[in-house]
Amino acid sequence: MLGDQTLFSHRDGVETTWALYTPILEAWANKKPEKFPNYAAGSWGPECGDHLIASGGHAWRNDLGKKG
Repeated sequence: MLGDQTLFSHRDGVETTWALYTPILEAWANKKPEKFPNYAAGSWGPECGDHLIASGGHAWRNDLGKKG
């Protein structure tokens, strides 16, 4: 690793990346989601996921006795 600069990001690239992403991260931090689809651990996920995939005419293949 000694002397191989290709293994490290250059400072101006890192600063540019943070300049691009910081406003997005701040906006996300300041605007909380109006409705967040929480679901129980071990479940098949939120019900809205079923509606989303069904809206495209598809269905889950691993729906083995789905319980909330």
